[in-house]
Amino acid sequence: MNVIYNNLTKQYDSRQALSIDELVIKKGEITCVIGPNGAGKSTLLKLLSSALSPSGHVRCINGFDKMQTSFVWQQAVLFDRTVIDNLMYPLTLRKISKDKAKAVAYEVAGQMCIEGLLERYPITLSDGEKQRVMIGRALVYQPKLLLLDEPTANIDPYSIEVVEQTIRDRVDNDGLTVVWVTHNLSQAARVADTVVYLEKGRIVEQGNGKSVLLSPKKELTKTFLHHEVLTWAK
Repeated sequence: MNVIYNNLTKQYDSRQALSIDELVIKKGEITCVIGPNGAGKSTLLKLLSSALSPSGHVRCINGFDKMQTSFVWQQAVLFDRTVIDNLMYPLTLRKISKDKAKAVAYEVAGQMCIEGLLERYPITLSDGEKQRVMIGRALVYQPKLLLLDEPTANIDPYSIEVVEQTIRDRVDNDGLTVVWVTHNLSQAARVADTVVYLEKGRIVEQGNGKSVLLSPKKELTKTFLHHEVLTWAK
């Protein structure tokens, strides 16, 4: 089943940050959003999460409730509490019993490979460890939609592998739907079922991940991908 958004728009004064006539998100898959800086990728996630109000009336078919959605930013933001307390927090808000919340938190900690960090405080963690805690906290209450804004941009390769594998497992086993903004084309090739190329606030191309990345149809997409490959090669 697809989630279909029509008329996703956002305007700041006279600047049109986003203008999408139709965005199709396949449920139970990973959709990667790529594009240059300023393309509107983060704005898109904020609109999907209801963290930002659209400039027009958005029509959504088969969408997700706000309470079913988790949003993970590029920079980890954790409470000044132990890791286990951070993981349990969303469940505590939902009135889950302490024993059950702790059991679920331990399960997620195992998936994110942070079992040995549960009694530590965020100030003692590396960036990669913090981000794994952050993503674990986003997953702990089993959201239906996970929005990721470059969550692995500044972390170590091991943490990237853990994050990618855990999210893929959730997608394959639990039917989680993911919209993942990334500048890392190698990552998009590894994880994406669908790729959306965004430029100047508009969708240029959308389709099967490998098809868009390896055989794009639109000239703007080809130009962007060619430039990114040359940049990596330097």
